[in-house]
Parts: sequence; structure tokens; C-alpha cells
Amino acid sequence: MILNFPKKMTLFLKKKYIYYIKIKNMRAIIYAIVLAVVSWMVFGSMNELTSAHDEGGCCGKVNCGASQFTNLIWWANLMIAIVATVVALYGGARMTPQGRALPPIPFLPV
Repeated sequence: MILNFPKKMTLFLKKKYIYYIKIKNMRAIIYAIVLAVVSWMVFGSMNELTSAHDEGGCCGKVNCGASQFTNLIWWANLMIAIVATVVALYGGARMTPQGRALPPIPFLPV
């Protein structure tokens, strides 16, 4: 069955859909910004812990922050922070009139 909507209704639905897409993209950008900020904060704390076992660090003789698990968390958090920052910047750039010419990246939600 084919539904024929009046022209005004079709235009209304198109505007509603575009508005929904903009809101959805804005949510993804906000989530990426929050994730980036939290990741960089955690990375800063992990970096202090990792730097603490150096000679001039607070625990120069003890192995605090030198385990494999800490190293894994440090690198994983760094990668998450970088990816979230790039997604937030790309999504923000796509929202500008000049950024609309940027090619869409299929796996990004923005």
C-alpha cells in the first residue's frame, strides 16, 4: 500500500527528520566531548602515577605505576582520549557551513 501524504505534510516530515538527525549528531558530539574530557583527566592521573616511579618521583625506589596492567590502562586510556577528541572535533567541524564539504566517515556517528 502506498501512502500519499499532502505536500505540506511531506515537507513537515522532512523538516522533522532533518531536525532529528541534527539532534542525534549533537548528542554524539556531546558524548564524545564528555568522553574526551574524562579520558584526558584519567590519563593525566595515570601519567602522574607512571611518572612517580622515576628517580625524582615521589616513590623513586618503589614500583608504583610500573606494572604491566598500569601500562595497559595508560595506553588504552590515551587511545580512547585521542579518538574521542578527534570525533568531537570532526563532528564540530561538520556542523559549520565550511565543514559540510568534509567527506562523511561511515563508521562515525556524527
